[in-house]
Amino acid sequence: MPDRKIIALTPVRNEAYILPSFIEATLQIADVLIIADQNSNDETATIASDHRNVVLIRNSDDQYDEASRQKLLIATAREQFGEGNLLLAVDADELFYPLVADVDTVRSKLLAYPCGTTLLFDKPTLLGGIDNWKSYGAVFPLGYVDDGTAHESRYIHGRRVPEGSTAPIPFNDAAFVHLDRLDQSAHESKRCFYNCLERLSGQSTQLQRWRRGHFKYAKTQTTGISKVDDHLQEWFGSLNISLESLKRAQPYWWDREVLKFFATHGCRRFWFESIWHRPWESILERVRSEGQDDLPPEIQRPPRFISFVRELMIFFYRKSLAVKNSSS
Repeated sequence: MPDRKIIALTPVRNEAYILPSFIEATLQIADVLIIADQNSNDETATIASDHRNVVLIRNSDDQYDEASRQKLLIATAREQFGEGNLLLAVDADELFYPLVADVDTVRSKLLAYPCGTTLLFDKPTLLGGIDNWKSYGAVFPLGYVDDGTAHESRYIHGRRVPEGSTAPIPFNDAAFVHLDRLDQSAHESKRCFYNCLERLSGQSTQLQRWRRGHFKYAKTQTTGISKVDDHLQEWFGSLNISLESLKRAQPYWWDREVLKFFATHGCRRFWFESIWHRPWESILERVRSEGQDDLPPEIQRPPRFISFVRELMIFFYRKSLAVKNSSS
């Protein structure tokens, strides 16, 4: 199929801080980048519309829904470029990084897979700086050679590409460096948003949220950490990308959304969530001064007894997990 393209699909919201770097890195591997902007109030849309080979579309949904936005992106790719292309579903904080010297070789290999193939990639996560990362191996289904299969997913933590009928194939010649933990403060803000969103949806249990979302344990994670590749800085330096500078300005949009949850559902509904390390009072004061509507009149923090019980339960739950893992 001589006209086959590599098409990157990316949902964005207030990503102006990273978008120029993301576009530069992504277009090293992709022929086209389709960006679905969901109600950004920064320069995201302007930046995206100023680049060649970038297709900007609007996601006007007021609610957070990963399944809906991915369907929008995939439908746009099919409408504008047909089927048979390789779809790469990546977020704006996931930067393309070739693990072999020749990017053309990476492209040729990717374009040689038959329709219906799911491709797995690594997303090594930088941890608090650019010296260390946690690599997971090629386990993330980010690529799909499009055969028209309908996309089915969940509205949060869902699959990004359609699921083919054949076994997925690990692709080890390229990765997407994940900057989610480069800025710990932003990471904690996003985790709080996810905690609240999952609490409202009922998609996860309280224990599941404590297991993966408690900020104390996320900050002290040490297993699986290694030094970054020697060529990481060389690659991004050749693209004039300074990884250290790619940090969001505060207050984060996730904090704003949590404040809306407080206003709509009340703070009490979230007292047992792992979110109360955030300085919600000062965040509320700043957001209110900027004129945002739908804010709670005040922050009602959980009483000390509730906080004590929550932390005690989390402590013993994490202890039981450690014992279970050590005995298995």
